[in-house]
Amino acid sequence: MCMVVREIRTDTANYNAAHWDGEKWELIKILSGNSAIYSIKYFNENDIWVTSHCFPIHWNGNEWTLYHIQNMGLDACVGNSIWGSSSENMYFVGDNGSIVHYDGSNFEKMESGTEVIDFTDIYGIDNGNMWICGYDNDNPKNSLILSLIDDKLKKIYETNENIYSFNDKISHFSSTYYCNVPSSILTFENTDKIFISSFTGFAELIGKPYPNRVQLFQQSDYRYRLTSIKSMDGRDKNDIYICGSKGLLTHFNGITTIEFDELKNDNYTYLKCKVKDDIIVAVGYDHYGLLTRALVTVGIRE
Repeated sequence: MCMVVREIRTDTANYNAAHWDGEKWELIKILSGNSAIYSIKYFNENDIWVTSHCFPIHWNGNEWTLYHIQNMGLDACVGNSIWGSSSENMYFVGDNGSIVHYDGSNFEKMESGTEVIDFTDIYGIDNGNMWICGYDNDNPKNSLILSLIDDKLKKIYETNENIYSFNDKISHFSSTYYCNVPSSILTFENTDKIFISSFTGFAELIGKPYPNRVQLFQQSDYRYRLTSIKSMDGRDKNDIYICGSKGLLTHFNGITTIEFDELKNDNYTYLKCKVKDDIIVAVGYDHYGLLTRALVTVGIRE
């Protein structure tokens, strides 16, 4: 069983989610079904969080509720990513440095220290250890990674033109050796590494929780020099899947990457991939002629 979200248009209606029961797909309307849905956190069939462009939305088993956080006095737009340990401890990130926490009763904006970075992802390993990444959409060379440890935000990695810094310590580097435009962030309890997927490649920030060096796996290591990496997920530090444009779906075993060549297709773009137990699901779209079709790939490890 899996549930995917985004924007689905048919000849008769618009939808923004779909549910697979193992045999067939069911198209779902979240609220009106007309607004694209960008992220999802599925706890169980009666407890699901999603986001539209700026708003958290919750399913309680009976109905969807949209939380218009701007009407609550929060100047925030948090549609890009969700992480939470339960519905009483949810974090939402989005554009213009927006980070919002929900404690089960109230939404609270957290000050990120930036108004230009659009946060693309948040990931946590428990209630007190989370990391957030993003970049400046108007100047993608400006990227930022924050730690959120025990409710305290700290800048741990930053790029700006040809300068990068770890924990506010400035260094210079060549234009090919850094991790900018981060799209996804991931880590695990049993490693000191924070994994980053970005438009420039796949990187390890080493020295968690406050890393002090980076190891970048260049795009030249992959079959497509111009592939854009969109997302990643995994079960362990040596069991990570990376997906992106041109049908890119790659497995990282901790040392090298192995690609699924049967998925190569210049028309395919995978926007997100998620792993649970022995199942991986990658979702995106297929540019088919003048049409754009929904694309869902499900893999089962035997």
